[in-house]
Amino acid sequence: MKQGAVLVGALLVVFPLGSARVLAAGPRVTDQGHTLILLDEVREPQDKRQPRITLTEDRMTGGRQVRIAGHGIAPLREITTVCGGRNWRIGLSDFRQTPETNVATYDVPGDVVTQALNLPECSLLIAGARIPIPRDLVLAVWAPGQRGGMTTASSSAPTATSAESCAVRTLGGGPSRISPGERIKAVKAIEALGALRDWANGSQIKDRVDYASRLANTDKVVGDYLAAAQGDQGELASAIRAAMTCFHKALHAWPSVNEPWSYAAETLRGIERSLNVKSRAEREEEEPARRMELEAKQPEAEQREATNQEAQAKASEAAVAQGDLWERHMSAATQAYRQRRYAEAEKSLREALKEAERLGPEHPAVATTLNYLGGLYGTQGRYAEVEPLIKRALAIREKALGPEHPDVAASLHGLALLYQARAQYAAAEPLYKRALGILEKARGPAHPQVATSLDSLADVYRAQGRYAQAEPLYKRALAIREKALGPEHPDVATSLNSLADAYRAQGRYAQAEPLHKRALAIAEKALGPEDSQVATSLNSLAELYRAQGRYAEAEPLYKRALGILEKALGLAHPDVAASLNNLAVVYRAQGRYAEAEPLYKRALGIRKRALGPAHPDVAASLNNLADLYDAQGRYAQAEPLYKQALGIQEKALGPAHPDLATSLNNLAVLYGRQGRYAQAEPLLKQALGIREQALGPAHPDVVQSLENYAALLRKTGRQAEADQLQARAKAIQAKHGQENPKK
Repeated sequence: MKQGAVLVGALLVVFPLGSARVLAAGPRVTDQGHTLILLDEVREPQDKRQPRITLTEDRMTGGRQVRIAGHGIAPLREITTVCGGRNWRIGLSDFRQTPETNVATYDVPGDVVTQALNLPECSLLIAGARIPIPRDLVLAVWAPGQRGGMTTASSSAPTATSAESCAVRTLGGGPSRISPGERIKAVKAIEALGALRDWANGSQIKDRVDYASRLANTDKVVGDYLAAAQGDQGELASAIRAAMTCFHKALHAWPSVNEPWSYAAETLRGIERSLNVKSRAEREEEEPARRMELEAKQPEAEQREATNQEAQAKASEAAVAQGDLWERHMSAATQAYRQRRYAEAEKSLREALKEAERLGPEHPAVATTLNYLGGLYGTQGRYAEVEPLIKRALAIREKALGPEHPDVAASLHGLALLYQARAQYAAAEPLYKRALGILEKARGPAHPQVATSLDSLADVYRAQGRYAQAEPLYKRALAIREKALGPEHPDVATSLNSLADAYRAQGRYAQAEPLHKRALAIAEKALGPEDSQVATSLNSLAELYRAQGRYAEAEPLYKRALGILEKALGLAHPDVAASLNNLAVVYRAQGRYAEAEPLYKRALGIRKRALGPAHPDVAASLNNLADLYDAQGRYAQAEPLYKQALGIQEKALGPAHPDLATSLNNLAVLYGRQGRYAQAEPLLKQALGIREQALGPAHPDVVQSLENYAALLRKTGRQAEADQLQARAKAIQAKHGQENPKK
């Protein structure tokens, strides 16, 4: 019998997929129609333990959610919804721990909700277990009122059907007096509601926290209006109050209904129409001449108003249609990207950008699309094309949302990441710092997003050898994650590995090893022994052993990591290439060249096919293979590979990147071994200059350049110059308290 697995605390609990699963009363709707229980929690016996799994709604935003709850459970980073043969991954949104039970929450995107409501066969995949979703019951919870023959308790957030009928019922209205105070406050309320609607429709509201904050501000404005209008009488005043209340509920309902903006926009237009029509009683109070003039022009004004309303209606319908088309293109791009069909992803993103720009050149959807396109180019190593896209997205968000908005921080982070990839650390650092400041202010200093920002800034410091500045940031990020997510969360493992890597770079191996081991234990416990994050932790620990020459301990870890990645990601994934490379490095260090060569070649082939022949990772593989040939004295085979790597790096990374310095250094060493000193010296000078400029004059990699250059000078009889360089190298080593890094 097939089985699935769900993570429960330290225990990987296995339960059958058939009728043996324990349900108290089968799938059922509870909580006045707000919750669908798919699976009941079972704690005993141990071999039958399972969590409680429910479909529910967020009472604040009306958003649809999957919740996994149980005593001592650890959260999965993502779960999968399967509908109509297609898979949608849903990431973890929140995780809360109590002594009695832990709850992991996953916010379900609107397009997935639509599929679950309309397709007959949907299910959840959770750690390998398939759990069917009964369509009749999910309709009752996620779309009350659409399920025929079933009565459920009404939600505070209306469905599409109820909200639309609400709008129709309340848009009538007849003559009545509208007080000046009501009119002013109503206009403000309309502006607030309309602004929120327009922002939501354009951005698709990926950030539910931000949406809730904006909605709370709108609540206050609408509340002021309704309070001021309580004493106003007449059909029109009542209609305005009822219509605005209905529209406000529609905003609260998002995204529990599918794109409510069509009827919400109609409600808004009705309110605007109502406020722009004066009652007979108001007109009778005008001066006679003025009243006659107004009455004479009334037909013309009414015709103009009708024309304007028709134009507005068409514009609104067009905007909704464009928004839907943009969403379809974005969804197609995401699917293609996940399958590494980058050409298709780019085509879909280009189409999405066209649709977004039709909504306005500074529409939030434009910024979102630009960020996705920049991310795609970054994955392909097309860094020169990334920068203008991210900068434009940043400018749009700063103007539309303000300079302190979390979305602005996301764009700053993306631009900083680009500069970091290009080793432009001086440009990346202030961007990371500004992003960190925004998140600390917007989210609070102990939010997990702040931990991510701290890690990024620390990575920049570590890349430059500024370990004293990196270490406290890594430690603070670790403390935030342990407190916010719990000590056994996978993100805690990420922090532990980052801090341990910083220790390893300084030669502080005794401090690094227990951190790597703890990270590995967390990943295995929380995610299972075959998860790709377990492979990451295995690789990190193996790297530590390799740095110490403990090859016998490193090799089985690298092999296990490779096996996990091949199974989880497929044989042709770029991460598999990286793992192959790591294992080959261990073989090469031990002189096992015949075992290393096929691994290097396979890694090179994977990277060329998956990333393209001009990607920096391809250059890295070429360098590795050339180094292997160089070590065996196969200089004629090594030289063209080094040169090919140099060409790729100069084009992709620019003339001042540390990776280029590595290739220059390697080619120079090759020339030196052949006695071609005149060709080697300018390459060594260039490599030294790049490293000093990009990494700083006291970086450990500068030591390698200094020593290689000093060795060349000795061979050419320039002992005094060689001694100067060697003395400088020793001074850097003394400062860092570590041995010279090996080539």
